[in-house]
Amino acid sequence: MTIQHFEELLDCFDYTVRNWLRFDANEGQRNDAITICAASAFLFDNLFAKKNEGAALTAAAAKEFSSSDAFDPKALPAMATKMRLAMSGDDFEMGKSPLRDYLRWISPTEPSVMTAYADYEGKLALQTAEEITNLLLQENDAHESPMHVAELVFLNVFQLFDSFYKEFYGVAGFREKKSHACFASVIESMENIRKTIAD
Repeated sequence: MTIQHFEELLDCFDYTVRNWLRFDANEGQRNDAITICAASAFLFDNLFAKKNEGAALTAAAAKEFSSSDAFDPKALPAMATKMRLAMSGDDFEMGKSPLRDYLRWISPTEPSVMTAYADYEGKLALQTAEEITNLLLQENDAHESPMHVAELVFLNVFQLFDSFYKEFYGVAGFREKKSHACFASVIESMENIRKTIAD
């Protein structure tokens, strides 16, 4: 499940960049995205699945890199540690970033999004979306609104995590999680976007 999580997260990154943002992610950016997605999958395994698939995940990530020389095996655990520490902080909700600004901006009309901070299921999805947002804005902030990038990454990443958690916990089990309301709001938003596009 951990390898599948990684592969689908990387597909989500590619899809969001290509089809939603229409960015041209360069080789270095995609390599960094591989590290973020692999670290996120490692934390999913470490926090929830408990399958101890770190070695297999590292091998899968290495295969995705543009070249063997570009792969740094120390980068994955370093990113996982960075994300885990961020999620563990008492001030996690007070963080400053384009993604946090976006959540605070929409929270008056969509208060359920703030439940993303309520448990590790929500925090892992949030931290993954934040790392990807920050990565994309490193080279594109002059051309795109940070809030726009944050919104599209947030919607796509949370939609994918929603499917992960439903598969892992079952639909009924996932509904019991404190952050479920945030994920349900994202699914509703994505359905509304699809209907608008279809119309």
